Amino acid sequence: MSEYLLDKLNEYGASDFYPLHMPGHKRRISHFGDPFAIDITEIDGFDDLHHAQGILLEAQRRAARLYGAEETYYLVNGSTCGILTAVAASTTKGSRILMARNSHKSCYHAAFLNDLHVTYVYPPVAEMDAAAASAYSVSGEGTLTASAHSVSGEGTLTASARSVSGEETLTASARSVSDGGVLRAGKGCGICGSIRPEDIAEALRQNPDIRAVLVTSPTYDGVVSDIGAIAEAVHNAGAILIVDEAHGAHFGMHPYFPRRALACGADIVINSLHKTLPSLTQTALLHVQGDRVDREKLRKYLDIYQTSSPSYVLMAGMDACIRLLEEQGRELFDTFAERLEQMRGELRRKLRILRLIDGACSQGRNEAGQSIADLRDAELPKNELIYDFDRSKVLISTERCEMTGPQLADILRKKYHLESEMAAANYVTAIMTIADEQEGFDRLAAALLEIDTKLTAESKNALPENSEKRYNAQQEYCTSKNALPENLEKRYDVQQEHCVSKNVLTRSTETRTDPDILGSRNYGNEDALSIRQAQECPTEQMLLSDSAGRISAEYIYLYPPGIPLLVPGERIAEELLLRLQRERDAGLTLRGMEDDSGKVVRVVKEAACEPE
Repeated sequence: MSEYLLDKLNEYGASDFYPLHMPGHKRRISHFGDPFAIDITEIDGFDDLHHAQGILLEAQRRAARLYGAEETYYLVNGSTCGILTAVAASTTKGSRILMARNSHKSCYHAAFLNDLHVTYVYPPVAEMDAAAASAYSVSGEGTLTASAHSVSGEGTLTASARSVSGEETLTASARSVSDGGVLRAGKGCGICGSIRPEDIAEALRQNPDIRAVLVTSPTYDGVVSDIGAIAEAVHNAGAILIVDEAHGAHFGMHPYFPRRALACGADIVINSLHKTLPSLTQTALLHVQGDRVDREKLRKYLDIYQTSSPSYVLMAGMDACIRLLEEQGRELFDTFAERLEQMRGELRRKLRILRLIDGACSQGRNEAGQSIADLRDAELPKNELIYDFDRSKVLISTERCEMTGPQLADILRKKYHLESEMAAANYVTAIMTIADEQEGFDRLAAALLEIDTKLTAESKNALPENSEKRYNAQQEYCTSKNALPENLEKRYDVQQEHCVSKNVLTRSTETRTDPDILGSRNYGNEDALSIRQAQECPTEQMLLSDSAGRISAEYIYLYPPGIPLLVPGERIAEELLLRLQRERDAGLTLRGMEDDSGKVVRVVKEAACEPE
């Protein structure tokens, strides 16, 4: 293979690898031929993005009309540029911002650059469906005390219940636990729920000095918050609402997808065209409406954070994307929604071990006021933790056996030549867009069902004599091990046909933040310094494993999606170190530290740094 990037890209592009990831054009929609032929600078007749008065002004106005904004600005430095601009325009140096903890790292960078005090709001997480939770509970002695449930949905018990201790006692009647291959988003599936408007309102009440509120909706996992109710709470407090809608540029284009944040009352919204639409990487839009935002200040910071040499290739790609949506959008989205729902439906019906993470609709409405639940997955029960859910994010859970997300992604890549967007500890994410052809939907569904069939066959052959199962990525099936590690007490749950950790069995159904779910909490870290002060104080390096109690001068995050587990200025907790080790054990890579190995962290020399 060539050592030159262009050669390697051309070779990859000519292969049969199918992209289940961004950019949204999927290497299949091309708006132009040779990019060098249209790569120009600010010459006569082609306007200037920083002082748009002609063709670029009209292009941005077309985008504003499509999205229903008062003003829209092209971003050639990606949504990161938009986040930095929006925060700077909505706050003053040293003021306070309310921010969802599961925000992208660019939001934290914005807080650093403006020396902001940050108050966090955390998304809720529920452990599991009430039905699933009632299936079993384990006392400290490991005795099975509750009813058994079957997987088949027939309401019949398929095998005897087995407790951790090996006793085969059953105390109640059988019921169905599972909806086939569906796992409700936010219910034991390892992702955060929606930000609750009441939590926003309470934070604003307790911190009346908050100038702006920043919420990510949808999240990287496709979870949408009730922006309408959040906007009402924010505006009642006299603050500005910024919505990072980078992953929702396709919202509002079709009733199958959630309502866009602008239509719900957000003041500033940032969309990444390249994430979910046919546009080149790095292209994004910033929308603004209402009289709360100082437009002159907004334009000033856009001028600071945008490159002084904006690419005409990127801008032409954005304009072509908007034109495509204007002229063919309805037809493209009709076909897309039909293909997507057909595939999701097949996975819901047929998966037995792997599961499709789904989010039943709550109160989401499209622009016409029609209930989204009337149009998609109407049969699913409403989910109080998920306001709405973007079905273009296809999340596949591996919780029913000891296959990890990275292992599933590796199998999809190596055997099926399907490259997923992200692999988390216990699920894989695929992104589908209007540029996906039927081939993409068919290949993904066929691959998942074939993998699932192998898992199902093995689960039927391996019963509780050997109680631990794990996924063997090379042989592509679950194998039983003869003995459990002393520090990993597990039992094989016959009714659900997957491995269940003992600590999972003691969980309750109440809504709470979970330390294992990214962005749901700060993992025991305490705020000690502001982000800016921590990064400007004298620092030193030390082993991460020995850093409990020290103040971090660095970020630690998983990328993608780039949500910090640790923020500069936070005192490192033992709980966080345990979490980081779990991420490493799952095959995930920690980013943000100066040390690429992830073993050494930079911390503040507290004696040389006076607290604020």
